[in-house]
Amino acid sequence: KTLCLGIRNVLMMVSNFAAENADEVIKIEKTGFPPEDASIYCRPHLFDFLDDMEAKFELIIYSSFGIAYVKALVARLERDKKYFQYIFGDEFCLFANVFSCVKCIDFLFHNRSPEDIIMVDTQYTSLPLSKENLIPILPYDRVNKQDTELAKLSCLLDALVCEKDVREGIQKFRGVEQDLYKLCLYTVIQLIQPIYLLQTFSL
Repeated sequence: KTLCLGIRNVLMMVSNFAAENADEVIKIEKTGFPPEDASIYCRPHLFDFLDDMEAKFELIIYSSFGIAYVKALVARLERDKKYFQYIFGDEFCLFANVFSCVKCIDFLFHNRSPEDIIMVDTQYTSLPLSKENLIPILPYDRVNKQDTELAKLSCLLDALVCEKDVREGIQKFRGVEQDLYKLCLYTVIQLIQPIYLLQTFSL
């Protein structure tokens, strides 16, 4: 099975300036521009996640950023070990800018089956043509050092390895996620409603 991962905000947070509290500051070259500093903040559990997934999936980086920029970030991750079989940048996106992107995994289908491809991204709208293959993940903000998104994702992916069609497994996950959302929303409404009624009758 194939696991396509975004890199920026999925595996790491990147700031376009040198920061003392960063995990590392690297130089990134952009076509037509001098090298720029980039501060990297690796997401908690990152390398445990990559070590685990590399043994179970074909790993691919699929980003909405320029390929030279993405390769520079990947080089930081692969300093001690190679994880990714392929790296794809914005040239494989249907649309990409600073604020949003539209990705398409159809180009992977010539030697892979749709039922074997999983995409992980921070934007639920980034894969509109194959949304049944998408697992959304909260973006990493570098502040929360107790972030457990990759650890939780690892558990889900372990289950999907055994699925004949990963899309069915992802749909089951979404069903549970939606039920939890409805439960939380119902709880909030139950808490707010008495306060609203009290304020209404006190007017």
